Amino acid sequence: IVKPGTDIGILRYYIRRVSEKKSWVIYLQGGYYCSSRTECSDRYQSDRHLMSSEQWSNYMEGGGILQPHRHVNPLGWGSNLVYIPYCTSDLWLGDSRADYSERGKTSAPPSKS
Repeated sequence: IVKPGTDIGILRYYIRRVSEKKSWVIYLQGGYYCSSRTECSDRYQSDRHLMSSEQWSNYMEGGGILQPHRHVNPLGWGSNLVYIPYCTSDLWLGDSRADYSERGKTSAPPSKS
């Protein structure tokens, strides 16, 4: 994350540690990109939190899969959590091949010819 108007990188994230647990949830928040200087400028004025971490709180309480309560989040309530908010408004694309194995089964995205 780069502080606007500088070349200083600032990594901002939220973490909740549960010392007796070995399970982790790493949540990378999704977002959308701006595709022109005008669109990015408008977005910076109206939705600055999607482009900068400057105004973020030092404390965050999440909902859904970020909840630490068993009745709301039965699968991940007791896990360690890292939450990385979206704030770059850029677009990342790629072309790669990956193999995934689960209990002896292998699947891979179709190859491009």
